[in-house]
Amino acid sequence: MGASVVVQGRSSAVVTHVVMMILALLGLMALLQGAQAETYLVGGTTQEWGYPPSDGANYYSDVWAKGITFRVGDVLQFMYNAESHNVYQLPNETAYANCDFSSPIASKFSGNDSFSLTSVGDVYYACGVPTHCANYGMKLSIQVVAASGSPPPASPPTAPAPTTPPTAPAPAPATPPPAPATPPTAPATPPTAPAPAPATPPPAPATAPTAPAPATPPPTAPAPATPPTGPISSPGTPPASSPSPVSSASRVQSLTPLVAAALLTAAAIFLF
Repeated sequence: MGASVVVQGRSSAVVTHVVMMILALLGLMALLQGAQAETYLVGGTTQEWGYPPSDGANYYSDVWAKGITFRVGDVLQFMYNAESHNVYQLPNETAYANCDFSSPIASKFSGNDSFSLTSVGDVYYACGVPTHCANYGMKLSIQVVAASGSPPPASPPTAPAPTTPPTAPAPAPATPPPAPATPPTAPATPPTAPAPAPATPPPAPATAPTAPAPATPPPTAPAPATPPTGPISSPGTPPASSPSPVSSASRVQSLTPLVAAALLTAAAIFLF
């Protein structure tokens, strides 16, 4: 417990010492800056603040201020006839170019006025009496730089950006169960049952025996002989007698060999 109190006391002393050193350094810089500051009489000792030598010329900006380095801390002194002139500090280049005195930063009318240069950048001045700025060129534009040996104004420390807490990785989604197997699809066309083989037809019946050709018809009996034409006999002469027709016995005898041959042929066919 005691050691903790000692450490805290030492830390406070160190912080106080550092703060005092910073304040002393800032005071020293302010003194140096004040020692180096310059006061400039606008227009010089011969011209002062009035009508420029040439009407309409930028005498104060291009002639008098040429070659002078104006620094932060310097002072501009305007000496002029207060009954005829005055001094306005204008806000920007547009107002300076247009001799617009509607919204000045400052305005003075004493005839012996001073303006301190407090910041780096362009500064604009002009006489607000009508026509003195636009027609006679009674205006001054200068550029101010940082004071010699002084660092530029320190930027306020930027607060560290809040640390973004690490984003917890999103839990991986559980792997879904595998999809059920697709049931077998019934075939669109039912299988065609093979056509039963036709039963073997019974053997053709044996060829019936050909009936024997009819026996050759018996030969045609010869035509009766034409009786010979002879001379007409006289009525008293009797006609010659015609030959007698063939008898039935002779016909039977002629057919017997043919019938026997037909019977033998039929018997042979039947046996084979």
